[in-house]
Amino acid sequence: MNAAVWPYWSWVLPILGVTALWASGSGKRWGWLVGFTGQLLWVVYALASRQYGFC
Repeated sequence: MNAAVWPYWSWVLPILGVTALWASGSGKRWGWLVGFTGQLLWVVYALASRQYGFC
């Protein structure tokens, strides 16, 4: 995957993580699902961009 394919990954993934932290800290159960989904997307991003340190 090239960074030009979808350059918003570097913004969406951290925002997803912060949202998950806020929601989980506020006692919202869906925050854990958002956090888990965000982590899976980080792995996809790391493998697609060959930046294995993100795993």
